[in-house]
Amino acid sequence: MKKSLRSILLALPLLAISLQANAQELNTVKVDASQAASALIKSSTLLKSNITKMDAPQFAGKSTKITRADATSVTLTTSVGGYYDASDETLANYYIILAEDEDATYDTSTGTVTATDSRVLTLDLYAEPTSPISLPAGTYTAGDGSAEFTYHTSYSFSIGFDENGSMENNAASISGDITVVKNSDGTVTISATDELGISYTYTGSLKMTSSSTSGYAYSQITGNVEATFTGGVAYYYGNLYSSGTGNIYINLYDGTFEEESGSMTSLGTNFSLCAFSTLFGDPDQAKVRPGTYTMSRHFTSGTYYPGLEMTYAGITIPFGSYVKQRVAMNSGDDYRYGYIVDGTVVITENDNGTYNFEINCVTDGGYTVTGTAANVSIPVYNLSDDTAKAIISNLEDDVELDLGYVTNGRLYHNGPINGVRRFTIDLGSPSGLDGNTEGDLQRLEFLADLSNAELPMGTYTVMDQDHTYSNFYAPYKLVQGYFYNGGLSGTRYMHYEEGRYRVMDLLAPAVEGTTSIQKNDDGTYTINMDFVDDAGYKITGTWTGTLLLQYDPTEVAAAIEAAGIEDVTTGSSLQIGSITDEAVMLNGVPAGAQVNVYSTDGRTNYTGVGTSTIATRSFAPGVYVIKVGNAQPIKFIKK
Repeated sequence: MKKSLRSILLALPLLAISLQANAQELNTVKVDASQAASALIKSSTLLKSNITKMDAPQFAGKSTKITRADATSVTLTTSVGGYYDASDETLANYYIILAEDEDATYDTSTGTVTATDSRVLTLDLYAEPTSPISLPAGTYTAGDGSAEFTYHTSYSFSIGFDENGSMENNAASISGDITVVKNSDGTVTISATDELGISYTYTGSLKMTSSSTSGYAYSQITGNVEATFTGGVAYYYGNLYSSGTGNIYINLYDGTFEEESGSMTSLGTNFSLCAFSTLFGDPDQAKVRPGTYTMSRHFTSGTYYPGLEMTYAGITIPFGSYVKQRVAMNSGDDYRYGYIVDGTVVITENDNGTYNFEINCVTDGGYTVTGTAANVSIPVYNLSDDTAKAIISNLEDDVELDLGYVTNGRLYHNGPINGVRRFTIDLGSPSGLDGNTEGDLQRLEFLADLSNAELPMGTYTVMDQDHTYSNFYAPYKLVQGYFYNGGLSGTRYMHYEEGRYRVMDLLAPAVEGTTSIQKNDDGTYTINMDFVDDAGYKITGTWTGTLLLQYDPTEVAAAIEAAGIEDVTTGSSLQIGSITDEAVMLNGVPAGAQVNVYSTDGRTNYTGVGTSTIATRSFAPGVYVIKVGNAQPIKFIKK
């Protein structure tokens, strides 16, 4: 059984994620009070007959007593239920039932409300559709349900229940406007007055079942969920749809569960997050990545996929991110589901390898899902079909940069390349300029606009592909780590082995992540680094210190002005003048333009600035690519 379950789970990512169980329109009934509101107060016989004729919710019990009619204001405490219908794409129906009684209930299948010693307020409101469901704030005026910010007078009224749970004969239509206010904590405050002169106020969240969820194969959660999780397990599915990100299902539990299958073995709550983060070079080394995860349908790193139901081999299976509650043991209807459509999940990692979670999400029924976990271990099972890829990094764990010994960093100007200008910062000198013989070394290769003679402050993101792909070059990007002249360059991490003289024992290219750089009031710089290498390990840290300029910005500015940005960026006149066994002659190379020659395996064979002659004597036979500024690449063959 476990093997079959794994086979099904492994096949899920291969299905079209857009498959979703056909939802049937929710057939929940409303109460029409408009035709008999005044008569209802006068006659219990009319009360009973009209509710029956209207096919409305059959309120529990009946009574001829008139109690609570002398009340002037009522504070409602409970969102009993209701539903949301957005079948009209421009106008949604928010049907809400509120009560004084904290134990009041509403059965959507029969339309039955039960309450004791309570006034019950039913509101039929209309406004623009929302996703996730969130009753729009504003003033709702009387109407027939055909316009935004109105309430339907036929289905908006109040009624009382006595201490025996019997309905009193004091129903009353709503009089005047209904106001809805959004509060800073995410709750709403609703105010209304009925024709008896009783004013009503409710503050809290709202329970509504969406018509789009009524056709789900699995029973749905119809309330807010709050849990403290004490255990967890994750399943790594790898490179889903060749997205370049790693799909990992993270499951949290507040009860007992079977680790290998993830099955709940006790009553409780299971939160399942379909997350996308690092694509691990070795899938057997996959782990949960800390960060703030938000909803997306694009398999982007740092996001999660929303919840839905999908069909595989005739079986409907919950997919994406959802919350599941086990409410019974082997009853035939043990579970309730809520499919996550919005919100954030914040994951932090502790020094001992355990994790903390803070969950603030919303289901497609409009219910909130909040939860926390502290010091939870998350074992990861590799269920991917990814194979270990060739990687440069030799790290075996995450790195927290220790650059406290670096008082002065070095800032280099590397000239134009692929339509942008390149700057490099070394934090710790790989050539030993600072006398350091052991410790962390971090190089950062920044890309800026061609007009910049100095490195602009701001946040830079590692570009999507390696350094030979010119279409990925852009300002405020970082060049990925790459090999150049036999060494690792670009944005990369290195480490000198302790106890030996300038012997490197660790190295890793940055293939994902960001760096922010700012200049402080005292003239120092602060650089924040957050990278992932090609093996999936994180490299993070902060450095503050002085940057020593290794070039003259005034000379670069003068060269930019002399060459003209347009000449450098277009390269329209660039062409090969002649090719011999000894050299390639170029025509139309702008002054100050970066000239690079790459072999087809991505290695850099030559680099220069403004040069027209490329010595090829040492080149091996093969195909080479010349890149000058932003001009189109030129290929040539060395025979």
